[in-house]
Amino acid sequence: MFDSKVYRNRRKKLCDNLGSGYVLLLGHHNSPMNFSHNPYPFVQDTNFLYYVGINLPYCACIIDIEKNITTLYMDNKTIHDIIWIGKTKSAESWGDDCGAEKIKSMKDLSKDLNKKSNIMFPPIFRSENKIQISELLNISLNEVEKKSSVSLINAIIKQRSIKSTEEIDEIKSALKITNIMHQLAMKKSRPGKYEYEIVANMEELIKQNNLNLAYPIIFTTNGQILHNSIYTNKINDGDLLLNDSGANSKLHYASDITRTFPANGKFTNKQKNIYLIVKEMQEVVLKELKPGVNFKEMHKLSAYIGIKRLNELGLLKGSCEESLEKGVYGLFYPHGLGHMLGLDVHDMESLGEDYVGYSEKIKRDAEFGISFLRLGKKLENGFCITVEPGIYFIPELFNQWKNEKKHSHLINYDKFNQFMDFGGIRIEDNIHITKNGSENLSSHIPKEIDEIESLMA
Repeated sequence: MFDSKVYRNRRKKLCDNLGSGYVLLLGHHNSPMNFSHNPYPFVQDTNFLYYVGINLPYCACIIDIEKNITTLYMDNKTIHDIIWIGKTKSAESWGDDCGAEKIKSMKDLSKDLNKKSNIMFPPIFRSENKIQISELLNISLNEVEKKSSVSLINAIIKQRSIKSTEEIDEIKSALKITNIMHQLAMKKSRPGKYEYEIVANMEELIKQNNLNLAYPIIFTTNGQILHNSIYTNKINDGDLLLNDSGANSKLHYASDITRTFPANGKFTNKQKNIYLIVKEMQEVVLKELKPGVNFKEMHKLSAYIGIKRLNELGLLKGSCEESLEKGVYGLFYPHGLGHMLGLDVHDMESLGEDYVGYSEKIKRDAEFGISFLRLGKKLENGFCITVEPGIYFIPELFNQWKNEKKHSHLINYDKFNQFMDFGGIRIEDNIHITKNGSENLSSHIPKEIDEIESLMA
């Protein structure tokens, strides 16, 4: 945990942004795999982590907004708990650690809520927590999602979006291990191995450092599948390997890095041509990042670079401006340029992607491709984001567009067809938006062609 002052200051700022009423934050429960005493690894609700910092199941808090008083609800371990899972600190000690003014038993939570009105809670996505909210506040399960507070959502997003120095240090800490993990994957990969062998090497490194992954590893010869987490393919000579993986810090802040490299350690000319286009798509954007920049326009800028260079290679044709306007890039770049990063790898996504990534003035587009852009609003000093352009050759999408003759005056389908066994390339870095520009927190992780080839040699 951070110092207790950090959590007190966070809660005070939340109270200042809300004015009156009460905030109810529930920690997560253990989630059983196949019976109650055999749970999945515990992952805490990140809003609870942000404002309370306790990474244990079965606790909650109520924040009195007007008085800025926090009551922590948490039970001390019974002798049965101690026998089976060991002794932990007392609830009173945890209360001191998070700066709570009052500490009560969980059995008091329902009684205390019955005495209060104007109770706000954030969106709940776990079923057991939805049931708990339903019972505590006497509302139907169907109403739980509708009753979450928009005022609270906006106040949390406003606060959590701006990362403190301590938070950036945590992300940097995670990236130190992520760097080692990506270099290890490059060194261990070679034709004849299986994907799962390399994944095992990376997971072993995470366990050796007593950390957790920020999300399930994406490591694949099928880079055209954006979130492929099946590791059964044999690695063949000539394959490209896409590695999208990141460690969490000890205080649960995420990193999120993608590197793409040749299985045999040497890029072919064809692979190099596409790789350098993706790298340029990223570099052009990185030079522009600063407070006030519209990130949706950065997505379009990266797409325009991809269109222009694929036009030069003969895969596209006609006007680059028309291709951008009509969304031709959706064929080879069907996801967004990036997203917020923090305690969640897609930070605060449980609060609602449109709340987090867009604003009253900047709305999500419905057009295929850009509709998947998670972050579109203007950047602010203190944001931490990913920048992750890519180029993918997806046979199923290609065949659908070709059969429909979609944008046939702008796409050279015969030339495009020659890349259907290529896979995909993505390059992703983690960026801190600063007062006058930006800082690439992951610039030390190899991505230059000569760096990668030298490392793999």
